[in-house]
Amino acid sequence: MRLEEPLTIVIIEDEEPHFQLMKRAILKEFPGSSVQHFEEASSCFQEIEVLHPDVIMVDYLMPGMNGIEFLEALQAGGKDIPVIMITGQGDEGIAVKAMKLGASDYLVKSSDFFSLVPRIIEKVMRERELKNSLRETEKRFRDLAESTSDWIWEVDMEGKYTYSNPMVQKITGYTSEEILQKHFYDLFSQKEKEAQRRLAFQVMREGKPLTSFVNRVVHKEGRELILETSGVPIFGSSGELKGYRGIDRDITRRKKTEEALRESEERFRNIYEASPIGIELYDASGDLIDLNEASLKIFGISDPPQLQKVNLFEDPNLPAGLVKTLQEGKSVRYEIPFDFDKIKEMNFFESSKSGIIHIDVLITPMHEGDHISEYLVQIQDITHRKRAEEALKISHRFLEIANKNLQMSVMLKEFVHELRHYTGCSAAGIRILNQDGSIPYQAYDGFSPGFFEEENLLSIHSHRCMCTTVIQGKTEPHLPHYTPGGSLYINGTTRFLSGLTEEERKFTRNKCNEFGYESVVLIPIRMENSILGLIHIADHRENVIPFEMVEVLEGVAMGLGTAIQRVRTRDELRKAHDELELRVQARTRELAHTNQLLIEEIEERKKVEEALRQSSEKLKLFAYSVMHDLKSPAIGIHGLTKLLQKHYAHKLDERGKHYCEQILKAAELNSALVEKINIYIASKEAPLQIEKFYFKEFLKMIREEFTERLADRHILWIEPDRDIEVMVDRLSFLRVFRNFIDNAMKYGGKELSEIQIGYEESQDFHTFSVRDNGVGIRKEDCEKIFGLFKRHSSSKGVAGTGLGLSIVREIAERHGGKVWAEPGPEAGTTFYISIPKVNPGNSFQPTP
Repeated sequence: MRLEEPLTIVIIEDEEPHFQLMKRAILKEFPGSSVQHFEEASSCFQEIEVLHPDVIMVDYLMPGMNGIEFLEALQAGGKDIPVIMITGQGDEGIAVKAMKLGASDYLVKSSDFFSLVPRIIEKVMRERELKNSLRETEKRFRDLAESTSDWIWEVDMEGKYTYSNPMVQKITGYTSEEILQKHFYDLFSQKEKEAQRRLAFQVMREGKPLTSFVNRVVHKEGRELILETSGVPIFGSSGELKGYRGIDRDITRRKKTEEALRESEERFRNIYEASPIGIELYDASGDLIDLNEASLKIFGISDPPQLQKVNLFEDPNLPAGLVKTLQEGKSVRYEIPFDFDKIKEMNFFESSKSGIIHIDVLITPMHEGDHISEYLVQIQDITHRKRAEEALKISHRFLEIANKNLQMSVMLKEFVHELRHYTGCSAAGIRILNQDGSIPYQAYDGFSPGFFEEENLLSIHSHRCMCTTVIQGKTEPHLPHYTPGGSLYINGTTRFLSGLTEEERKFTRNKCNEFGYESVVLIPIRMENSILGLIHIADHRENVIPFEMVEVLEGVAMGLGTAIQRVRTRDELRKAHDELELRVQARTRELAHTNQLLIEEIEERKKVEEALRQSSEKLKLFAYSVMHDLKSPAIGIHGLTKLLQKHYAHKLDERGKHYCEQILKAAELNSALVEKINIYIASKEAPLQIEKFYFKEFLKMIREEFTERLADRHILWIEPDRDIEVMVDRLSFLRVFRNFIDNAMKYGGKELSEIQIGYEESQDFHTFSVRDNGVGIRKEDCEKIFGLFKRHSSSKGVAGTGLGLSIVREIAERHGGKVWAEPGPEAGTTFYISIPKVNPGNSFQPTP
């Protein structure tokens, strides 16, 4: 950037050649400027009022008044003119002293001295403009201070407020009267009060002004305020320091806003650096100012400094006519292929990339007032999107062909025609393979029949051809010319062959090269894990088929595989349909005859089922009658035997008494058997009364029933801690657990010392268990014991009917569940019953 107005520059230099060289350098950069020369400082000082210079350059070593004395004279005379001190080699100390006296800058005479002169002048003038701007701003704020809404105050040397304007109440909450009773440090928080008091009194003792001193005070309501304090010392008529007068501005909101702005700027910078979109900034002339990491990656640039010479308007890829549009201040957006080879030829910049990518570019002019200050350029690499669009377009065209419901041969011909059109190659062909190696279908365009016949023979039957690796799916993608998708592509068969050894040549018959094809692609047509055939593309030119095109064709091959399989399936279905029609006709005749026989059989079965139902009812009545007839004599025998024992026991010998006991036991067993049979019949016939109950409450009933027996035998009872809600027939469930626990106590033997109730659940079932540590059973007996009248070998001498576990199984099955037993790892037995959580059983009747 250059200064717009001509300058008046005064140079105080006692060496004429030095002055001329400095003048030349200045006028070159600031044409039209006035450059005045003085050989001594005092004469220049006398004409300052007439010259009104914009900047003075003065050499330190001068005859008469030196540079430092000149600065002191200017300062004493109240002259506010920018001065650049010129020092010789090693005069850095003089330069520092000059800066303290108000010099705007200094310049050491060195090898690049004359080239630096214009830059230093421009820098000093820019700083002066900023200072002038600051003075104007300060004047405006002084004018505003007369009607300000800020807090204006005065304090004495003890720090006590002696004056306050009414705005103190709006800012601090204290009225003017209240604040006059306080010292300034009373407004600080308790922990900061002493430190702030000491700091403030130190400043006051030195009589220094306060400028934009930021401090935190406490509002009357207790909240924190951030105030910006500026103050000046108040002197008495005799020059003594009497106190300070100042102004406080509430900058709480501004400070919080600045903090938020800093955070926002930091976020923006992070976004800028981490953005996947390339961002570039150019000045109004089009020269590059900055760019982010994404932009470097897009263009393959590893050396950013080389971009200093890049100009937006000289970019060879910028479409014609857009420069004028941009310079008119209008945004432009366009998509172009970006050619790296073209960039390298023009030596625009160095890139690690080659070839062509597609980019989306948005250029936005940034304005300052009516002028364009910068150009913001946003760049996205859309190569993948463009390729995807192209692939989608081609795939759509092939899909249209596949969906025409054509015959195989016609469909393949249309595919081949489209392949030639898309690739621009001179020849294309498709071969379909059977598992036996035959070729039922093929289509080609551009190939001679002789070539395709020889190629077919080599591709299918030769193990010494690269085509075979593609057909068999045995390509090695890490080797040149093979793709990850299993294709083979060579863009120069002659060059390829010349690079092979004699041994390697044995593995390629290379009919393509013999027929003059330089660019060759072989792409497998896949269906899931099977290879259905082969796409063959060839051209007499080199480098006709880029890798990106091969990737698109591999996607086409997948769609082609689906279409081929569909046509094959359709043909097979048509054939199967015709065969099925014939079978259906024959089968229909057979079914008509069979149907008539089935109707007659159904009628016969209905009669049999009715007879069985009536027989079942009679059997049930007979069973109940028999049970009643058996039970009555058993009760009579039992009663008569008891009377015999009671009245005639003294007349019976030991054998007679023993016979009586045997008769009593037989009668009791007979009665128990009848009762069990009744229960078994009831368990099969009686409807289930499904109801909800809690397992803890249920276990309490069972435990109380067996309490005395458990205590007599010192058997430990263990049950789950958790409670479970169950939907079952309560009476049936009681029978199940009584049987399990009764069996454990009957057959557990003397070793029995523990009975443990268990519970597990799955998504659909409750599973309950009763485990004992008694003598246990063998694994082969675990199923037998659930049969009717089946008892374990250990039951000898123990009363029982052999129906208890049969009843348990019947109850479980009627609930839709099952029951089983498992022997313990060392001893004992565990009985399980599994009941569905929802809708148990098939024939229950839920209670209301």
